[in-house]
Amino acid sequence: MQIAIPLNLAKTIKNYQPVPTIVWGLFIFIMCLLPGSMLPEIGWKAWLGLDKWVHAFLYACWILIYFSGSKEFKFKRIIPVIFFMLLFGAGIELFQEWILTYRSGEFLDWVADGVGLGVGYGIIIINDN
Repeated sequence: MQIAIPLNLAKTIKNYQPVPTIVWGLFIFIMCLLPGSMLPEIGWKAWLGLDKWVHAFLYACWILIYFSGSKEFKFKRIIPVIFFMLLFGAGIELFQEWILTYRSGEFLDWVADGVGLGVGYGIIIINDN
């Protein structure tokens, strides 16, 4: 059985860095599944929204790693990648909310993931020009 891949996604896939991208995605997954007691205590820093900054940083790095080997960036080529990464982030938040008893999913964590992807894409555009 053959799986059809949209042409623009197929072009994107051949330019990406598979091993670092997968490793970073697994790192994000593992970090988001760790019990809160295993994470560093942030105390007074909580009011700064450190958790959201961490989410944004992780996802900005992820998209930068994904496209680190690509020579050409086009908006229509990056859409499937951003969509997948956003879906991945939403899946983690839903998993935390519905399956894990020691973590809770937050919509704003997912929003921070998207902000991070946007920042990463912005960095790509700036460096491409």
